[in-house]
Amino acid sequence: MKQNLLVFTLFLIIGVTLRAEPSQTQGDGTPNPRQTSESRMAVVTPALFEVAPKQVTEWLENFQKEKRRKPTDKEPNRKQKFDRLQQGKREPIDREPPSSDAFLLQFAYRIFPRVLESRLKVNRSGSIVSTDLLLAAIHRLKLTREQCFTVKGAKLISKELGFAQILLVNNAKYTIKDGTDRVLTFRAELRELSFDGMEQGEAHFTEGFSPLCGVGIAGRSVLSGVFNRSPLALLTNAVAQSANRLEHTLRVGEVMPLLEPETKIALFPILAPTTADRLLFSTEGRILRPKSLQGLPADVSLLFHPNLLPLTSASTLNAGVVQRRLNSANMALENLWNQAGGLPIKVVQEIGKGLKVDYMLLARITHLEVAGSLPKDTNAIPVALQQGEAAKEIVFQVNAEARGLLVRVKDGAVLWQDNGESRFALHADQIRTTRRLTERDMVQSTTRFALLRLEQSLFRYFAVFEN
Repeated sequence: MKQNLLVFTLFLIIGVTLRAEPSQTQGDGTPNPRQTSESRMAVVTPALFEVAPKQVTEWLENFQKEKRRKPTDKEPNRKQKFDRLQQGKREPIDREPPSSDAFLLQFAYRIFPRVLESRLKVNRSGSIVSTDLLLAAIHRLKLTREQCFTVKGAKLISKELGFAQILLVNNAKYTIKDGTDRVLTFRAELRELSFDGMEQGEAHFTEGFSPLCGVGIAGRSVLSGVFNRSPLALLTNAVAQSANRLEHTLRVGEVMPLLEPETKIALFPILAPTTADRLLFSTEGRILRPKSLQGLPADVSLLFHPNLLPLTSASTLNAGVVQRRLNSANMALENLWNQAGGLPIKVVQEIGKGLKVDYMLLARITHLEVAGSLPKDTNAIPVALQQGEAAKEIVFQVNAEARGLLVRVKDGAVLWQDNGESRFALHADQIRTTRRLTERDMVQSTTRFALLRLEQSLFRYFAVFEN
């Protein structure tokens, strides 16, 4: 009886194992559909052929500990940080001993597959071949380091690993730019080789290139002015961001704009109405006074500050440069926009080609309106109107609407477009505290917040490529 039970248990275990791990090939030698190049990937980096120095090994151990660590307390917010400063507690600064570029790049090469693997597991979009299996395959094939980064070598590795997708990551580098913040930009060359099927007994592969780029940003300590994050921490963030973007590209097939090296973008001048209609309320009802507020700035480009990283100022043509180019071509920008805030894309393409840029970022204030008016003498307002229910009464209000577009010059595709709205209301009890502000000042502030809505929308659009 015990022997029969033992045999039955063994058959059950073998059956479960066979169902859980299907063969990588079918009877005719072609890859099993359940084990395609989309589900298994091998990442080949120069770090495979190098022994990690002691310092890099310690960084990797700390990196793994940080990944496994479960946060017990939430990160302190700005108020809590400020309270700590008032109590005499210093702001924590992430300090690391100076490291060579070679060590940092070795660390980047080694954590990239780990971050990518974690991302693949989260989205259940694939798995990474272990380093031991990959090195064993390279050893069996007797490939040199240089051969592994060729198309022929990658094909051999793919076949040896059951037609896994091969990602060749090479020529990594990073740059650091210090200003108000410290910005570290990580870039690497990525070549992708995917199995495309069998034809007449031969395996066919598709070769592709994807930009690999990420950014890490650090602010300065409030008291010391020292950057509060080390280059190692910034590089870790940048590599993680590049891995997340690559996983999105492999899973969805979309590549985030602005990542290609040598990419250039032009920021169009942002036009705004020079007048605003005024809506007044009286005992007779609503009264609309067209163009009541005049003398408003026609160009508000200085109020628009979109985050276009990893592009730098050298890769960006600002609104002033674009305006001078348009003037030299005798082209009036205000004639391009239509009543609905749209633009003829073909004309935009021609302008972009003339500027020799890859992308065009355009925005415009499409609507400005004010309601009510500021009293000329704020001291003359009765105190009774600044107390109780009367204090909540809106004395002056500004409404602003903006529209933005991101256009790819090559094919005229509108990659992003959105509207931004902002409203600024001044209540009766706020008159005395803001009596130095004019109506034009409030219109400018409302315009800035409408453009800020566009900046936030554009940031959310770029963040999609990391999810």
